[in-house]
Amino acid sequence: MTSTSKPVDAHNGTTGTPAERDAAGGVYDADVAPKEAILHDPAQIFENHPGTRPHMTSPVLIIVMGVSGCGKSTVGQRLADKFRIQFVDGDSLHPTSNIQKMSAGTPLTDEDRFPWLGIIRKEAAKQTTREALHEFYHGNNLKDPEQPRAGIVIACSALKRSYRDILRGTTHEAVELDQSHAELDTHFLFLNGTREVLMKRMESRKGHFFSPKMLDSQLQTLEPPSNKEENTQGIVEVNIDQPIDSLVDEAAKRLSELTGLKVLED
Repeated sequence: MTSTSKPVDAHNGTTGTPAERDAAGGVYDADVAPKEAILHDPAQIFENHPGTRPHMTSPVLIIVMGVSGCGKSTVGQRLADKFRIQFVDGDSLHPTSNIQKMSAGTPLTDEDRFPWLGIIRKEAAKQTTREALHEFYHGNNLKDPEQPRAGIVIACSALKRSYRDILRGTTHEAVELDQSHAELDTHFLFLNGTREVLMKRMESRKGHFFSPKMLDSQLQTLEPPSNKEENTQGIVEVNIDQPIDSLVDEAAKRLSELTGLKVLED
């Protein structure tokens, strides 16, 4: 028996013709399945959200970078919330060998860092796949992310150009990257500040030890990013000597203009 029911909008249960469906931008069942069937099929709902279709356009990777004390993790999380995309702290991705060295107080070498930076790049690609985005949006009850493209924010100091090259996906002999990362559109948010501002921020952190000597070492290592770097999609620099709300608002606005991501949270 042929059904005469109209397509059903999974968000509000309305019906409509194909033209009405396209105009409303709702989620419809082409086979005229019952509303309940659609609502209990997360994959079908997910399929129709523009922000969860990464292959329609390249996904965005935003690296929040800078020396210790600049606020990478705090700004990164707030920025991700603004865009309603995932945030990952790059330090959580260190391999066991690096963690053991750091726990013993042994400084990491570039040979230790290069594979870790490759892991960050791979993780960004992994977390912007259709399956990972499905899990993130539904796990956070974001039924309609409203983003025109997929994205992820990762905090990583990225002090040297060679580090940023790996994060951009440039081939490196110490890093094995497959084609899964190739479509990532990589941008850097550089949190810049004077030594005095950075030291003041470090001193205000409770339960956190960071000596002036260690800060000076990082500042000496820092190679400020430049749009002249090879394969650079974009760099945004903001001064950290301002209220956190103003800083995040400025960063979100400029990155939105650069990447096309929508600012969805005030």
